[in-house]
Amino acid sequence: MSRSVALKDSPLGQLPNEILLIIANAMPPNDRAAFSVSCVQIHAILDTNVTELRKEKNVIYWKFLNQLANDSPNHIACWSCKALHAIDSTRANIRQKQRFVLPCSFALAPPAVSDSIHPQFNSALAQMVMKLNRQGEKYDDILKHLNHPLVFMDDFGPLVSAEARIVGQSLIIRKQKLFVYHISEMLSSPSLVDGLPPEDLLWNPCSENHTDYTWFNTFVPAQEIIDRKFEIWQKRKLGTRKGLRRKVPRSYCPDCETEIQVDFQEFEGESVAVFLTAWQELDEKIGDDGGFGPCSQPVDPDTIDLEGGKLNRMDMDNRPCTKKVQQRFEMDGPGVRFEMGEKFIPASQSTKRDRRIMKEECLEMVRLQQEAAIEGLLLGLIA
Repeated sequence: MSRSVALKDSPLGQLPNEILLIIANAMPPNDRAAFSVSCVQIHAILDTNVTELRKEKNVIYWKFLNQLANDSPNHIACWSCKALHAIDSTRANIRQKQRFVLPCSFALAPPAVSDSIHPQFNSALAQMVMKLNRQGEKYDDILKHLNHPLVFMDDFGPLVSAEARIVGQSLIIRKQKLFVYHISEMLSSPSLVDGLPPEDLLWNPCSENHTDYTWFNTFVPAQEIIDRKFEIWQKRKLGTRKGLRRKVPRSYCPDCETEIQVDFQEFEGESVAVFLTAWQELDEKIGDDGGFGPCSQPVDPDTIDLEGGKLNRMDMDNRPCTKKVQQRFEMDGPGVRFEMGEKFIPASQSTKRDRRIMKEECLEMVRLQQEAAIEGLLLGLIA
């Protein structure tokens, strides 16, 4: 970052050094540091030790970095590294190395953030994407690295994926997780989580540690799930056609903008697929940590229950983020969704060969869906 060598083009250059010192001493420490690096002469007059400030990496230094980043179209202030990252050099490295190109790429995000978005989400890349979007520049080559590719957790675990999109001025993530059960497993347990490995339960669609979490932390009332399970059982006894997708009414986190949908799909062979989908609008956090997280509903200070320890949230219409996150995400264009064929077998009642075939068929199905989505977009552009 280059600095001017003289003050002759600025009104400040007409002031004596003593006045400049008085002005600087009246500034907050972070403003004083930013003022000191504005040009060589002022830096010599103020003698502010930015190097020592950088070693401490405290709140003052973080605010100082944000001030520099705000004035630079090519830099963002990384909350993890407590340093400036250049967008152009990051973009060049991404083309060569494809992914882990920043010092913070391997840094562990706070558990609440990593659980509520996805483990491969990088806040620095998200900041770059949003800054490029605000400046009207292209960002697709960086945005794709905020996705979580379709993966099997292991031979027995679920499929997980996440897709990031910018809609208007908002960054929205759609996360999906899929489980396959035998019908007897599904109907035997009200919670539907007995016997599952601990990692399969880490759904956490948002970071709010809310006491109303119910089935799979989806905010879906447990009775809704029980009713739907019995509905599936009754329709099977009546010989209703299988393979149809049934939805539980969409739910949402009472403390943030995350919307959650639970779907059931039945197949031959007594199989039931459970789809967990969350649409989450993210905003850039202001404060010591920074980074990105779910848009939170503000606390109404007039309704805080101090004795009960509860924080009553403000009315839904007063949220800082726009509602209908799912609708905005899907209207932006077709995305890749989990869809199931008739040959899928629950992992608990399948052989290793069955699971391998299931994995290959699912990946092939997603590939075909991606090609169809791209073809649809191209046809739309040609038309």
